Amino acid sequence: MDHGGITVADMERILDLVDLCYSSATDGNRWGCFLDRLGAMFDAPMRHILLVDASNRQIKYTVSRNIDSKTQRLWAKTIAQTQGEWALSSFPLPLRRETDADQGLIALECRKDACRAYDCLADHDIRSCLGTNVRVDSNCFGMLGLMRRPSQPPFDAVDLTRMKILAPHINRAMRLFVQSSAGDRQCRAAFAALDHIAPALAVLEGSGHVVYRNDKMLALAREGDVSILNGRVHARSPQIRARLLTAVQDCHQAVLGGRSHLSRAIAVPRSPERSPLAVLVGSARSDVCGDASASPLVVLLVTDPDACHEIQRSALSELYGMTGAEADVAGMLAEGFSPDEIARELAISLNTVRTHMKRAFEKTRVGRQADLVRVLLTSPVHSPGPLGPGEDGSGST
Repeated sequence: MDHGGITVADMERILDLVDLCYSSATDGNRWGCFLDRLGAMFDAPMRHILLVDASNRQIKYTVSRNIDSKTQRLWAKTIAQTQGEWALSSFPLPLRRETDADQGLIALECRKDACRAYDCLADHDIRSCLGTNVRVDSNCFGMLGLMRRPSQPPFDAVDLTRMKILAPHINRAMRLFVQSSAGDRQCRAAFAALDHIAPALAVLEGSGHVVYRNDKMLALAREGDVSILNGRVHARSPQIRARLLTAVQDCHQAVLGGRSHLSRAIAVPRSPERSPLAVLVGSARSDVCGDASASPLVVLLVTDPDACHEIQRSALSELYGMTGAEADVAGMLAEGFSPDEIARELAISLNTVRTHMKRAFEKTRVGRQADLVRVLLTSPVHSPGPLGPGEDGSGST
């Protein structure tokens, strides 16, 4: 059987490269190692992986060896202009080319007397180039390029056959890498946003192992009523601990069994002078962060009824057009102060407080104090305050 000049040793090296290629799809730090191993196999001192956003011609991702930024930008321009089909584009005639349209491969040899015809090659006095298109989606294109110097022989048919074997795996791995990176960015952004919400939150596996917890959960855990111990959700009371783990397992199994959602609510008693913590355990979608094959996760929300939520006065002014005095009165009402307490705290008369309240009612389009508090607590105007008596959630005063 004709293998295009590929030896058994070549196939072993190619299989190793395929394995490294796919491991790079989930760990972007390994692309450099893959590129170095590829360069050694093809004896290519200059090499790069390049992904370009075709809408703005900006480089989204690159790993390169011995290629300067100017040449990278020239390649990026070519990739964007040809919608990723750079290997099939019209190169200047002084370049000898061998292509495989099905695989998007190209091998170029630059003639000594006319290498200036193509800037990307001329800048490095490159004799030959071997590469493949990378098409991620309708707006993200790229290439893997290997280049040899004039002192080296040009890439030949055997090199093209080797790349033909590798090309579909490189394309698939790069698509997986970009999709995985996008999912990671979405998760990081979502988790960063969760540090700004009021409830303490943790994301768990079905075993109770904590995958993520926001800052509020970390502070609450210091009190010990509901905490994280050895990476798993924990509670001071053995009975509450058992109920929590049972709820987590029930929610996890519900999704595995085909149910879209299940939730459980648990009250966690604390010292007599403090209100119980309200815990909600619920199942999460199995395609969280875009991975539909991942095991379902469970979300644990903990609300402290005794927590103070400071109303941002500037937000009240920007959203509802309140004056500074009106925002102070409205904010203090939402924070639990009575009109009499507000008058004493601000050193103003009770009638003045009521005047500011009336204007705040008009600007928020409500008619009662309870409705004003509801509007403010459901608007993006409050920032989570301390979890309990102590600012660090430790319970100290």
